[in-house]
Amino acid sequence: MVHLSVSPSPPLSPQWYPEVNHFCKEVPIVVVGCKTDLRKDKSLVKKLRKNGLEPVTYHRGQEMARAVGAVAYLECSALLQENVHAVFQEAAEVALSSR
Repeated sequence: MVHLSVSPSPPLSPQWYPEVNHFCKEVPIVVVGCKTDLRKDKSLVKKLRKNGLEPVTYHRGQEMARAVGAVAYLECSALLQENVHAVFQEAAEVALSSR
């Protein structure tokens, strides 16, 4: 699993991908957008917009996942306990089906 914050930290960096691809060629990648609760944080969104930034959208997360050949893109918020179980369920299913 590769995690990224949906608040605009640096975008999913392709720097890690060649190394993962080299050492783990047959391992499927699941990208997880974390901290989705921050999209609803009005003060954070306001600060981001002041700097010309915005939270990563679900669609953008999917695009980033496709760009690295991920088999799935999921989102969750540990703070709000939203979709956390589904993320680990999907990761387990992907891991077991790739054997």
